[in-house]
Amino acid sequence: MIVRVTSSIFIGVSLAVGVGAGWAFHLVWRTMLPRARSRVFWQAVPVHASGMLHCADPDDVLRHYGALMKHAGAFAARNTLAVFAAILPVAALFPLSDVLYSEERHAPIVEVRPATPLSGIPAPVARTPEGGLLVDRREVAEGLRLFGTTLDGKALASKRAFCSGMLACLGYELMLFETHRLHASPPEGGGSTVVVRPRAFASSPFWPYLDDLELAFFAGTIAGGIAAGWRSSRTRRAAP
Repeated sequence: MIVRVTSSIFIGVSLAVGVGAGWAFHLVWRTMLPRARSRVFWQAVPVHASGMLHCADPDDVLRHYGALMKHAGAFAARNTLAVFAAILPVAALFPLSDVLYSEERHAPIVEVRPATPLSGIPAPVARTPEGGLLVDRREVAEGLRLFGTTLDGKALASKRAFCSGMLACLGYELMLFETHRLHASPPEGGGSTVVVRPRAFASSPFWPYLDDLELAFFAGTIAGGIAAGWRSSRTRRAAP
């Protein structure tokens, strides 16, 4: 009962941090890309597009085309910069949820998904219905050996991804996984990545790629961004 209450508190805190991150994302994005600029761009697009289609003079067509490309380029560049800047508070707040992972770091059971041959385990491991393997790291005295890498008990306390491909590994690194680069896709795993992580907060439908805390954070981020946008629109409509 105490564990469930504690888990609920951790999930609630992660959700609240996510809401703050989403709110900050919207504020930074809208500060750098105000609605007025967006409105100017979307008003200019049909004008210049129509001008290109209906002008008989080639010089006028080129003029409209140049103006359209200028508006599109400036808007795309500003929007891209605004999105990258707005992601910074989200990226800064996400690692804070790591302080909630004490339960995960002390979890004795580790899941390896998808199932793949392991060495260094004295006893047969259990299989999950989802196609993973459950290992008790307390029984792995000399370390679990996977794809030529030996993971001792301390290493098994953190989430790890054996991945092939720069983009796949980069995605896991952004999710704060310790990554191990493979030269080719795992032949036995049936996929491009094998994930190893302690089994805690594992009710998420996206486990083991996202646990309950991470899912709550990202759900809160989306909710916070939507709420900030709704409040901003409401305030703008209410302004005289």
